[in-house]
Amino acid sequence: MLLAALGLASAAPSTPGYVGIYQFVAVTVLPAFDFSRSEALAYILTFQAISLVIVLVWGFVGLWQLGGPPRSDDLVLGNP
Repeated sequence: MLLAALGLASAAPSTPGYVGIYQFVAVTVLPAFDFSRSEALAYILTFQAISLVIVLVWGFVGLWQLGGPPRSDDLVLGNP
């Protein structure tokens, strides 16, 4: 239910990273499932932090696999 509500809410214009929208949806939806508002807020903040860490870890793994970030001289010369 929470993921469906977050998906629908992501269609609305929002700030980068959905800061504010995720929290609003969580404190609106989760109390119906016996969460307090503070528990819902703590849950969604933890969810966002874990999501950010996962994206960063896999991004750094991808950069490592590619040999690091591109150097400026590679971009100018057109080298892959």
